[in-house]
Amino acid sequence: MDTFVAFLLGLAIWSALGLFSVWLLRRNGHTVAWAGLALWMGPIVLLLAQSVPQDSGRVIYFHPGTDLPGSLNVLVGLDGSSGSVTSAKAALEPLRPVIHRIRLVSVIDIETGKAPENYSVDDELIEALHAASRTLEMPEAELALVSGRADHALMTHAVDEAMDLVVVAHRQHRFASVLLGSTVARLAKHSSVPILIGPPTDEESREPENEDPEKNQHVF
Repeated sequence: MDTFVAFLLGLAIWSALGLFSVWLLRRNGHTVAWAGLALWMGPIVLLLAQSVPQDSGRVIYFHPGTDLPGSLNVLVGLDGSSGSVTSAKAALEPLRPVIHRIRLVSVIDIETGKAPENYSVDDELIEALHAASRTLEMPEAELALVSGRADHALMTHAVDEAMDLVVVAHRQHRFASVLLGSTVARLAKHSSVPILIGPPTDEESREPENEDPEKNQHVF
């Protein structure tokens, strides 16, 4: 009996360490496949993950835009959902007269950004960026797809591109957000560039609660 209790205790500790590894890997921009491996291998998987170069902010795709008459350079972080576009549109409306450059950016995880077999996924996100440009009525917008942890990738890109402002959409704090931490909260806490958070939207409230966070890559 003592051996069985010790086994259960060891299993519980291993599972707890595995869950912590899942949280750490997902928080640092790794794909969900690593998270599944962490549940099986526990903290050992962290050693494997360290071998993956952390090139957060690496540009996977870029589409040039056109400069506007204003003086403000704005980066807009989008997660692929209609709610994020609607929220960003509301935040951008009063800024239109002063915008000089605007860049729409989506973030994918590190492994997806490196794997050539995932070009179809990239194509979907790239088309979503072009669609967002049309919805925002911003044909002048630059478009970029970058890889890494969402908050770090957006901030690295904003600093590298000398952006004056980062606009991100309001997001509901579903379970995935609570587990992984809010991208918006981390940006607001650590950003060296001013952050403007868009308002909540009707589209957001209508999105299903069980929406797969991998589909939108990162939950804001």
